[in-house]
Amino acid sequence: MGEEEMVDIPVNAMGESYGRFRLIHPGSEASVLESMRQFGQILPVVVVEGVEPDRYELIDGFKRLRACRKLGSKSIQAKVLSLGVRPVKAAILQLNWKARSIREMEEAMIVQSLHRDDKLSQVEIALLLGRHKSWVCRRISLMEKLSDEVLSHLKLGLIGPGHGRHLTRLPRGNQERALSTIIKHRLCCRETEKLVAMLIERPKWEHENILHLPLEILDDRSAPRPGSERKTIESGEPSVGQQLCHIAKLCMSLTITLDVCDFNSLSPQDRQVVVSSTESVENVLGRLKNLCAPNGEVLTA
Repeated sequence: MGEEEMVDIPVNAMGESYGRFRLIHPGSEASVLESMRQFGQILPVVVVEGVEPDRYELIDGFKRLRACRKLGSKSIQAKVLSLGVRPVKAAILQLNWKARSIREMEEAMIVQSLHRDDKLSQVEIALLLGRHKSWVCRRISLMEKLSDEVLSHLKLGLIGPGHGRHLTRLPRGNQERALSTIIKHRLCCRETEKLVAMLIERPKWEHENILHLPLEILDDRSAPRPGSERKTIESGEPSVGQQLCHIAKLCMSLTITLDVCDFNSLSPQDRQVVVSSTESVENVLGRLKNLCAPNGEVLTA
């Protein structure tokens, strides 16, 4: 992997340009920070010499470096490699394959960079990494399926690699709205998989409602509060939350009906029913708002 030496390097002399190939995992970041707070640095980071004198570029150990900065450490123990640009990217993969600490998305970002930025063919990349050409092709394809917005959220750790993998099943132009739904409702990977499947299988005119409020997913998530399940069984009636979910589903169905209904054809009796029913719904929703208001404050629509 090239010549190497062990040195203590000032933290402020460390560059992180290769960090663009790694995803942030908040849970792992916290674990490494706590470990270094208790035991100090156990393993050295790996760096290459930078373009400027006395500057280095980190290629492995990004969580350790960030932990050092948070802990106020002035220096960090590092192993210095002497490598060119292309071998550096290969080294990032080799180091993390050995430690089993790299995700498919991160592999894909490095492979795509070798192909797009370094102008290597898929065959050349396969030879450089010791992998089959089909493996290289799959990684490049994975990156090409991801929208820039999804990739940005992945790099910041706002969504996980599993979310990104499921979103690649959607056209790039449709991923951003699905991403907004995932973040708004904090969907896990399993829920994201279900959301994507619904968008693929259902007709397009249903997509707006699915993305606005994915009730089929949220219903499976909601667990009854302690004691509420027993009371519901005893009374034989659904809980308030269950009834509201049912109403929300009916509202979605009604929205579709309103788009195609010709109200000019309604009889006077039907119009009266609509007006009366609307008033009843408004009264109930107004009561719910006031009951749920903080400190008894009256809420207005």
